Amino acid sequence: MNKQEIEKAMEILEQIYPSQKEIKTGEYDHVADALDTAISALQLQLTGGWIPVSERLPEEKINPVTSDYFEYECTAYWGYGRVDVRHYKFGDGHWWNSPSCVDAYVVAWRERPEPYKEEL
Repeated sequence: MNKQEIEKAMEILEQIYPSQKEIKTGEYDHVADALDTAISALQLQLTGGWIPVSERLPEEKINPVTSDYFEYECTAYWGYGRVDVRHYKFGDGHWWNSPSCVDAYVVAWRERPEPYKEEL
C-alpha cells in the first residue's frame, strides 16, 4: 500500500467508526477492538512504526537475558542537521546511552525489529 491508499483506508475507517461508547453498549466489543487494531496498524505502516517522544514514551521493560533495560530503535537529532538511528535503553523515564542520559536528542522511537529468519 502506498501513502495515499493508507490515508484513504484510515479516512474510511474513521468515517464509519462509531464512538467507542456506541459499540461498547451493545454486544460488539470485538468490533471496537478490531477497528482500533486496524487503525493502529495503518498508522504504524504510514509512519514506519516511529512514535514521536512528544506523543508518548515506551513502557519500561527489563530484558530477561541481560537483566538490564530493554533497547529501542531511536531517531536522534544532534543539531546542525545531523540525524541518525541508534539503539538506546529506556528506563527510569529516560533514554540511556550508558551511562549518559540522552533525552535531549531522542525525537522518536520504535520497537526493534525481529532479525531475519531464513525458512528451511
